Amino acid sequence: KQPLGSNPSGAWTRIGPHEPQSGTLAALMSLCAVVEVALHFESFRNIDLFHQGLYHLKARICWEGPDSPGIAAKPCGQLSGSNISLEADTGARTSERTDHHNLIPAHIIDDQCTYSTRSFLIRYCEEEVELNEIGQFRLEVPLEKLADDAPLILEVDLMFADLTRHGGADSFGENPDVDSTEFKCVSTCRFRVKSLHTGVHEFCPVVFDEYHFCLTNLMLHSVLLDHRFRLRHLDSALLAPGMGGEGGGGSLG
Repeated sequence: KQPLGSNPSGAWTRIGPHEPQSGTLAALMSLCAVVEVALHFESFRNIDLFHQGLYHLKARICWEGPDSPGIAAKPCGQLSGSNISLEADTGARTSERTDHHNLIPAHIIDDQCTYSTRSFLIRYCEEEVELNEIGQFRLEVPLEKLADDAPLILEVDLMFADLTRHGGADSFGENPDVDSTEFKCVSTCRFRVKSLHTGVHEFCPVVFDEYHFCLTNLMLHSVLLDHRFRLRHLDSALLAPGMGGEGGGGSLG
């Protein structure tokens, strides 16, 4: 039995704060690999959250290198597993009852390049939420980055909405007003994933800090879809004297 947070294959590594990146990758023509990543959020478990309230998880993916800015992956799809109610066999009508574990559906925020799971109400210690939701991301990575084994960065934010002004979690659960809730990020977990283009299928337990102690069971899957040629911008080195810039005797093309 592996301990919580173990990583026997070594495909991913949990990392600390953002590291500064500088410089740009330049080439006239670049061959890019098209990689698709699927994040399967299986379940959420409250271990010792300090506050009752509305929570959801927000994920983003980017590819960073030592000499280039990050390449953000664009969310391209989402899937949600159907929830089978135990009361369906008894003929009870569950459609009129509020599902406190599905108050706001999963969604994609295009301008932030993020995927958010459904929003769920947490009121009890050791409370578990079955998510069974998948967010799909796609990105193009220059082959130079793949040759350098530049890692992919996965960030998962724990988003929280305080329900104090709604009378607390219990009152909100009776008459949920989801349109007036405001979420903020209270904790972030970051992973570095290597060799994504070779096909990665890994279990990544997402455990937030001690002040927001909870566990999300997350599976990460990746696949190489295609290769494409892309025109890249000119680097300053190509515009140096003798390389086609001002004062140079040559020209490109």
